[in-house]
Amino acid sequence: MFRFLPGRLCLAILLLAMPLAAQDPPAAGAEKPTAAQRGLAAIEAQLPLIAREKEDLTHLRAELEKAGSEEEQQEIRQQITEKRARIREIEASIRSLASGVPEDAWVEKPAAPRTLTEEAQDALSPVLDLIRNATSGPREMSELRDDIENWENRLNLANQAVERLGSLPPDEQLDPAIVAQLTKVREEWNNRRVEATGELEALRAQLAERESKNRGFVETFSDTVSGFWRSKGINLLLAIGVFIVVFLAGRRALDLLRRHSPLHKREETPVYTRLLDLLAGLLIGLLATAGALLVLYFRGDWLLLSIATIIIVAVIIGSRNSILPYADQIRTILNLGPVREGERIVIDGVPWRVDSLGFYCTFSNPQLGDARLRLPIKEVIGLRSRPLGKKEPWFPSAEDDWVILSDGVFGKVLTQTPEAVVVLQLGGSRRQYLVGDYLSLAPEDLSKGYRISVTFGIDYAHQPICTTEVPDVFLKGVHRALVGAVERENVKSVKVEFMAAGASSLDYVILADFTGEVARSRNVLERLIQKTCVEVCNEQGWIIPFTQITLHQAPAEETPA
Repeated sequence: MFRFLPGRLCLAILLLAMPLAAQDPPAAGAEKPTAAQRGLAAIEAQLPLIAREKEDLTHLRAELEKAGSEEEQQEIRQQITEKRARIREIEASIRSLASGVPEDAWVEKPAAPRTLTEEAQDALSPVLDLIRNATSGPREMSELRDDIENWENRLNLANQAVERLGSLPPDEQLDPAIVAQLTKVREEWNNRRVEATGELEALRAQLAERESKNRGFVETFSDTVSGFWRSKGINLLLAIGVFIVVFLAGRRALDLLRRHSPLHKREETPVYTRLLDLLAGLLIGLLATAGALLVLYFRGDWLLLSIATIIIVAVIIGSRNSILPYADQIRTILNLGPVREGERIVIDGVPWRVDSLGFYCTFSNPQLGDARLRLPIKEVIGLRSRPLGKKEPWFPSAEDDWVILSDGVFGKVLTQTPEAVVVLQLGGSRRQYLVGDYLSLAPEDLSKGYRISVTFGIDYAHQPICTTEVPDVFLKGVHRALVGAVERENVKSVKVEFMAAGASSLDYVILADFTGEVARSRNVLERLIQKTCVEVCNEQGWIIPFTQITLHQAPAEETPA
């Protein structure tokens, strides 16, 4: 047993000197050790550890034979088991340092009974493996640096303990019992220093090897992306292609079915037909998704299949929180909500007819030409529609109509869209209004017919004939002038009525109704009526009064005597 002591003693002295030598800076021009050289140095540092553990195992076996009680034997057996495990661990480290391959990479782990949580983790293992592999290098080096820092702290403690024990008085000056205890303590701390030195050498060699194989972030990321595209890109494109083909084919088949189905040709689509359309749309989405997943399954791409499954599960779980808004949307799509097809709805102040309800709803206005409004179903929720009136107008004007606005603008509607209305004024100038502003100006449409009302007065000197002769004379003169200016069929009627006895004149109102064909000439005809009334007064010798101001002077007060 003692024939190995000289060799062990030499190795121990060599290892004690190694940390001091390692702390010295390398000589200028010294070559950097290779990975194999670092591995050999680490293996050399491990040899004293395994020799010491085997020696301790031999001592424990000898003590087991001498043990008397069962408890003492059980304790020694436990120590023997720990020593054997430690020896196997050191031998595995030596094999790993020699080959450069982690020892546990070759060992197959035995299968154990699996729980439901473990099965879920197994389903997600491709994604977890991708993340783990992408971060394995930095994690391993970080763990090695932590271990090196830990063993450096242990080595510092061992050096402090050995230094403290070396500062004690010589053994010749101490009691033999104290010397025996101090000898055990010195041996234990020397062994710990040797162990810490060996572990540090092994860990530093592993870290240097990892750093030599480590590449930059850009290169690692580029290789990861390119490797992922080479191995997964074709599968991803195939899955996306199958999804698009199945979805478009399903939508096309559903459109053909709606076009030729007698249920969809009715004026009012039944509720069950809408429900079938909704279920058919959902079925198309499910078939397209299932087709994409089957592509990944048959291609054996478990990583993309796991990612797709996670996304689908996340969407299903997330949709539970918004089921109520979706319920309102489904009810509206089924034509059972507050907005229904064929009814009238007001959006941003403009009336619209509800043409169709779906995930996207369409609206139209007969007075706005071919313009269509298309809104997602979520923006329709909260609106209200009502049945159409038989004579209810859709817009106060149409294109090419002549209108008068409350701001005094008179002109022809050049264009009108859901956003704006352009009015062409006489002379060629154009004025554009937002639809809301245009409606707020209460446009008066003259193209369906209109009336001109003119007030005219004569002097009180003609009071005897003001209600008998004067209205007829004015009527004949105005009618003759209007018929001469425009065609007879465009003058619907002319009326002259006594209106009131004013402050300085007897006032008459001339009412002339015209068709929309002469809407452009409205201002001309109004001036023509005024002109004709003046000419009639000149012919008849009637006086046209003007506003008179009479000043009344108060009598002067008498001066008291």
